[in-house]
Amino acid sequence: MSAPWRRSGDWRSSGPARLLPLALLAAAVLVVAWPQPGTWTGSGRDLGLWVWRDWWFRLMMGDLLAGRTPPVEALKILLTGGVGPNLFSPVDLYLFSVPSWLLGTGGAAWNLKVALVLVANALGGYLLGLGVARDRWAALLAGALMAFNPTVLGLVESGDLRDALWVFPALFVASLFHVEHPEGRPRSWLASAALAGCFLTTWLQGLLALGAFFLLACAGTLPHLRGHLWTRLVSLVPGLLLAALFHGPLLASILEGAYPFSWPAPLASPLELQMLGGHRVLHHSSLPLDFLGQPQHPEGLNPLLLLLLILPLARGIRGWYLTAFVGLLLVGGPFLRLGAGGQPVQVGGSLVPMPFLLLYRWVPGMTWVQSPVWFAPLLYLGLAGLGARNLGAIKAWFEEHSFLVPLVVLVVAGVTALDAGHRGSLPLRHVRLAPPGLYLSLDPGAGGLIESPGTGDRKILDFYQAATGLVVLGGAADREALPGLRTPAARAYQTPVELADLPLLRHLMEPGRFSLGPDPRGDLEVLRRAGCSNVVLHESRLGGLASGPRTFLRLMATLSALVGPPALGSDPGVDLQSSSSPGLRRGRLALFSLGKGSAATGANGK
Repeated sequence: MSAPWRRSGDWRSSGPARLLPLALLAAAVLVVAWPQPGTWTGSGRDLGLWVWRDWWFRLMMGDLLAGRTPPVEALKILLTGGVGPNLFSPVDLYLFSVPSWLLGTGGAAWNLKVALVLVANALGGYLLGLGVARDRWAALLAGALMAFNPTVLGLVESGDLRDALWVFPALFVASLFHVEHPEGRPRSWLASAALAGCFLTTWLQGLLALGAFFLLACAGTLPHLRGHLWTRLVSLVPGLLLAALFHGPLLASILEGAYPFSWPAPLASPLELQMLGGHRVLHHSSLPLDFLGQPQHPEGLNPLLLLLLILPLARGIRGWYLTAFVGLLLVGGPFLRLGAGGQPVQVGGSLVPMPFLLLYRWVPGMTWVQSPVWFAPLLYLGLAGLGARNLGAIKAWFEEHSFLVPLVVLVVAGVTALDAGHRGSLPLRHVRLAPPGLYLSLDPGAGGLIESPGTGDRKILDFYQAATGLVVLGGAADREALPGLRTPAARAYQTPVELADLPLLRHLMEPGRFSLGPDPRGDLEVLRRAGCSNVVLHESRLGGLASGPRTFLRLMATLSALVGPPALGSDPGVDLQSSSSPGLRRGRLALFSLGKGSAATGANGK
């Protein structure tokens, strides 16, 4: 059988037929990202943190464009967006956040960003399919796999658009197949730019792109590799240098000790009840090795689509098999899991280790990779290549029946969409994130807000800060922003140094760890002079880290003795989210007024 692109007709044909696959991808984007009035695309699990990051970046850029940022800090913001390694992604911030600002900061702006991410993924996969199979219907399948697979939809639903952005690994692999001239010299600039985009999305995506290059080369899948190997390797250097330029400030912060960086600690067994927090997240996000073949699994694929992806219908696909298999092993996490429940497999009473465990134990920086699902781009690059080549082979067999390919694609897409809809992944659930009445009653310009207690999952509260502009002591600006920023916005939203070690503030943030201190009234006066106006007391926190009723009542008594009864009383019926979602509990809130904050220049950084 000859190569599919030799018998599939003129894949460069013009006219409406050429645009139909792209129109189908665009329609799928509208189905997923179309905003409902006043709602946000996503489940809200991590949405607040990522909305805060975009809002923070907007503040930093506002200071920069207004000339209020010192030159050195301006360079840091341009290279990092003003955030630390956990949230760093210039590609996401500059290419996808900035256009959404045209619609403001509400749900419509966020959904525009969701649409841009999905469009980019679909286009990257489409170009990959063209490069591999030279057929637009095969390219449609590859584009759909890169944009609308359950893993990407799950990341979008949680708000993590940065990790859902897979366009550059797809473009990098596509550049290796000479999209327009399959027998010409490598397009050096395209490969270099795409690799830079991978590293500037996340450093892990850059490593995965290089891993895909290595696996495809080892399997002999890359065309004409021997004749242009040196050219290919040299062409990657400019992209690597560009990525190093952007990562430099964060690396400097790491070396200065601003962010912990160490060799991974020994990994706890998933069967142990008392597991460290990071390890618990690691195990819970590991996927069973057979998850692709389980439609009932949140990230499984439809069996009909899976058959098209794994059956050897085309020649020369060993590299795609190898790439997909390595990605599948890595998303499985540190230990082998099987079945819908994802239970660890034991042999002779011992767990079966997976390749991820070796990386975690021996590669520095892997402690930041708490979710094996972040390796999924490698898996889907392999599946996209397999699907495109196999579909191209089917069309070569039945070339006289041109209706066959769109029919196959539509049937596969339809059945897969039904499965995804049954699992709650497509279309995405829309959620209304609105601050409780207590927050709506606050004046953002009145002064700093203290959230008590300050431990626990604060992603919903991060959303409140981004939505209302409230200054929150000990908030996301302290946890996630690049250390050392002294722009006006940073001074306004980061906890002042003189307050950070105040015994009363530390007690309100972590009442189980720090005592009240010998002079709580003196500390209270310091907070007032610094511009702090309110304390919002929570009975419980999201994510299972609860202060509990006893702590709530104890802090109620402490604050009542210091400043009097709650200004608005407690609200036992407050609902943090209008739609029901697992893990979101109702809890009592109480607002205490500390008195009028100081209006002196420099209070709380203002």
